[in-house]
Amino acid sequence: MGLAEAFSDTLHEQLQVYAAWFPVVNTIKVGDFGLIESGVFRSMGNVSKFGIEVVTASGKDADIDFVSEGTTVTRFVAGGKVDRFPPVGDLEAKLELEFTRDNSCMIKAKLSVIEMQDIHGVAKKLKDLNNWDNDFKVVSCTYSGEKCVVLACREAGTKVSFTGKANILQGVDLGKVELGPSFESTSNACFKSIGETGVVGIRLFQLGFFGGPKLLGKEGRKSAQIKAEMLTGKLKNDL
Repeated sequence: MGLAEAFSDTLHEQLQVYAAWFPVVNTIKVGDFGLIESGVFRSMGNVSKFGIEVVTASGKDADIDFVSEGTTVTRFVAGGKVDRFPPVGDLEAKLELEFTRDNSCMIKAKLSVIEMQDIHGVAKKLKDLNNWDNDFKVVSCTYSGEKCVVLACREAGTKVSFTGKANILQGVDLGKVELGPSFESTSNACFKSIGETGVVGIRLFQLGFFGGPKLLGKEGRKSAQIKAEMLTGKLKNDL
C-alpha cells in the first residue's frame, strides 16, 4: 500500500470520505469527474464541460484530529514536558513526533463542507450523454481544511518536530494554524501542509445500473481500480 492509499484509508475510517490527493494543494471541486487510481481520485475535468450546471451549498462543518497508531507524541514548553500547550505567546515550545510505521500521518483540521444540491438531476443529465462512461466517478462533496495541519510520511522511523511559541503549537494541536511554526524532518519522503487552506477529502458518486446515482464508499475502491486500469487507453479516444 502506498502513501496516498494509506492516507485515503485514514479519511475513510475517520470521515467516510475519499482522499483529495495531494491534500490541500489540489484544485478539486464539486462536479469534477475522473477515476480511482491507487486508492485516490484522479480528476479528468468537470461536468460543466458537458453544459451541466452544478448547484452547491454549504454543509455541516466537521473536525478531524488523527495521528497514526504507534506514533509517539511529545510536547515541551520552556524545556519541560507537558501534556498540552498553554495559550501563551512568550514561552518557547516544541512538538516532536516519531512515526513507527510506514505510511503514517497526522491530520488536524476544521473542515468546511460544500455539497452538490441535486445529485439525482446531475446523474440524469449524465445518463443522456453519448460519450459518458458509467465508470466515471463524480465529486458530490468537498471537505476543505482551513489553516489545517496535514502530515504524511512514507518511512517508518521518521521523526518530525515543530518549534515555536506555545500558542502557535497549540494551534497545531487544534488544527487551525494562524502562524506557521518551524518544521524539521529526518526524512524527505514526507508531505506536509501547515496553516494552508484547501480540499482534504471528497465524496463521490457514479451512475448505477439503471442510470441513477450510486454513492460510493470504501468497498467500491478495489473494483474501481481494476476498471480504471481497463479504461486508461479507451478514455483518450472517448473524450
